[in-house]
Amino acid sequence: MTYTPDSKSTTVQFVDDDAAEQPVGDPIAVAGVTNGTKSYDVTSQIPARYVLAADNSATGSVQFSATGADPIEIHLKHGTTVIGSADQDATAVKPLKLTQNYTQTIHYQYADHYKPTADVTQTATSTRTATVDNVTGQVVSYSDWINGNYAAVATPAVAGYTADVPEVAAATNVTADAEHTVTYTPDSKSTTVQFIDDDAAEQPVGDPIAVTGVTNGTKSYDVTGQIPAGYVLAAGNSATGSVQFTATGADPIEIHLKHGTTVIGSGDQDATAVKPSDLTQNYTQTVHFVFADGRKAKDDTTQTATSTRTATIDNVTNAVLGYSDWTNGDFAAVPVPAIKGYTANVDEIPAQSDVTADAEYTVTYTADPVKDRGTLPVTGGQSGQGTGSQTGSQTGAGASTGAAAESSRNQANAGTTGATTANLTNQSATATATHGTLPSTGEVEARAALSLGIVTLMSTLALAGASRKRAH
Repeated sequence: MTYTPDSKSTTVQFVDDDAAEQPVGDPIAVAGVTNGTKSYDVTSQIPARYVLAADNSATGSVQFSATGADPIEIHLKHGTTVIGSADQDATAVKPLKLTQNYTQTIHYQYADHYKPTADVTQTATSTRTATVDNVTGQVVSYSDWINGNYAAVATPAVAGYTADVPEVAAATNVTADAEHTVTYTPDSKSTTVQFIDDDAAEQPVGDPIAVTGVTNGTKSYDVTGQIPAGYVLAAGNSATGSVQFTATGADPIEIHLKHGTTVIGSGDQDATAVKPSDLTQNYTQTVHFVFADGRKAKDDTTQTATSTRTATIDNVTNAVLGYSDWTNGDFAAVPVPAIKGYTANVDEIPAQSDVTADAEYTVTYTADPVKDRGTLPVTGGQSGQGTGSQTGSQTGAGASTGAAAESSRNQANAGTTGATTANLTNQSATATATHGTLPSTGEVEARAALSLGIVTLMSTLALAGASRKRAH
């Protein structure tokens, strides 16, 4: 009798060691016969994302007995994948945090907080990897972080300013954000104020005056108190102002000046500039008083007319720039004083204005004539210088018949060099004396005595005539 071995079978079951040895997938049949050996290879049937557990194999052989063969268990573990930021597995339950970015910001500002240039930013990136369970998609573990760096940043130059640091230093193993502020302080700047003499071909006057400030700053100046002596500001110029400094400084400032001038009169002239005679001119008027025979009748009278002018002086050079017109003085009218018994040829010397020369006048006094007293009758002999009856004119000592006294008043013509000549009107007086003696020119007392004698004589003659009538 021939025995044929029975067919036998068993199964290969994958078991998930990471899930409490739960079976994974369906059992895989392995068929054979009693006392037969059957090889198997289930490598290709390992469920996706699993890997063989340690000491397990997907290949082997089964020895069947009369009762078959025990089921075969192949233990699996979850496969894992190490991924970085660039290749995260989309099957992961949630996006993985595999990178960390840190930012460094550098601010640039002036001391007044205005910005000279844009901020500079840098990013330092830290990275790590994740180990992901290929079955569940869960992260099993992370690697340590590998941190990034901040590079050194040179501070940009800003014209006219100085930064407080030349650079922001590099940083390694960055694990946090960073912020820096670079502050620029304006550089010191200066310029000058120079006075210019417009009256001396725009030559500089005095030393330059420094005006200091800072870049982009405004500096006021006032150099009024430093204007050189004797100068004044030229038109359109000011001794005050402000300077706007740039990164390269500021242009020099020119303030134009002119020579100051002073108008001086005779009372305050500078002896180094003008003489008194340059500003004052005196003219003299002299009036002489004389009798017709040339004898002095009264003391002369004099008066002075003063012409004045001003001089304009250059306060820098002390030179005389010019003179004003003369302001001329006046001669006041001079009343002619009376002298008893005499008549002057003029009543007064008239006033004269705007006098520009000396003047001289002569006033001439002429004796007044004696009035005619008439004819005195005489009867009988009269003791005296003459005898006998006189029916005509009385004969006596010093008697004068029909004597005419005529005097021409002198014309006063006076003058010195450049003197004013005054023409006084000639006047004539004619008088006829029948009796008596004319007084000598200028003898007032003699004339008075003569008049008294005539009166006495007339009285005597009258008394004599009366006596003779009584005798007859």
